[in-house]
Amino acid sequence: MQSVQSLPAGEGHNFHTHPELEEIIYVLEGHVEQWVEPEKRLLGPGEVAHLPRGIVHATFNPTAHDAVILAILSSAAAKGPFLVDVSGEEPWKSLRG
Repeated sequence: MQSVQSLPAGEGHNFHTHPELEEIIYVLEGHVEQWVEPEKRLLGPGEVAHLPRGIVHATFNPTAHDAVILAILSSAAAKGPFLVDVSGEEPWKSLRG
């Protein structure tokens, strides 16, 4: 499964995990703050994040301009949930303070 997603300035995808799917996030335009567990990196056009299944991650646009990403998830042969939101749990809810 793949999708191109626009992340408006100040918006993003809060902390979550895909219990049975790997994900690749490729930045097409702008910059995003990519969290993988408690570590973050600022990614720009052409940069990629690989997220193994079950890893807590989040993607935010901390800039004043829109960003565009391509999210590619492994085959959806999984039997469990597609996504589990953990943004309300510690330590994830306190990371962006």
